[in-house]
Amino acid sequence: MPPWTEHTSLREANDELTRVILEAAEAAIPRGARKTPKPWWNEEVDAAVRRRNQLRGLARTDPGQGAAWREAEREVRRLIVEARRASWRDFTSQLSLRTDARKVWDTMKALDGKGAPMRQDEELRVGAKSYSSDKSKADAFMRVGFPATPGLPGNELADEIAREAANLEQHDVPIDLPSAKARLRRHAHREWEQRLQPTRYALQNGMRGEGYLERNEPEIKEALGDPTKLVELLRRLGRL
Repeated sequence: MPPWTEHTSLREANDELTRVILEAAEAAIPRGARKTPKPWWNEEVDAAVRRRNQLRGLARTDPGQGAAWREAEREVRRLIVEARRASWRDFTSQLSLRTDARKVWDTMKALDGKGAPMRQDEELRVGAKSYSSDKSKADAFMRVGFPATPGLPGNELADEIAREAANLEQHDVPIDLPSAKARLRRHAHREWEQRLQPTRYALQNGMRGEGYLERNEPEIKEALGDPTKLVELLRRLGRL
């Protein structure tokens, strides 16, 4: 990495540092022992993918690198198409009547971009325990990944925490007087429509639901004039 001076711009320094970090990570971080993911994957495709990924990282901090990243993406797609065709020609040239049919289908799926089929009834081991059914595997995954999830066998602690949280004292919800009155009037109007069913006389005289209840429910009328009683009534009605 070239030395920075007082004339080095912040963008140049950031791009150079990002490039060095990515190269060091590629060289130092082990990628694990695994078989080639695709039969057509080769060194040329691998190098093109690494270069595309590096440019993508640079483009996130420097929009000016966007064109180079898009060009690298097009190059990766072109190389993949060519590698697939070459791999298919090489594979078909080796086919014979003695070729294992399963190998043929696996290769065709790999060329088509499909992964290996899911293994049925494969055992999952977590510590000293093993799980085979889908439900037991899912429960084990939830216990490991989300240990505070209630309702799972073995999560009694999470269940206890959930019960305690449900019984915690609820603090007052801040609400202004006009909003509280509006909520009560909406509740009264719904009650009037659902239960009291306005008579023809009420309709002819233009009675609204909230007016009807105010004249017939002293408690509601009193609550509209007292903020404390209004809040208590709203809570009892489940509107607050």
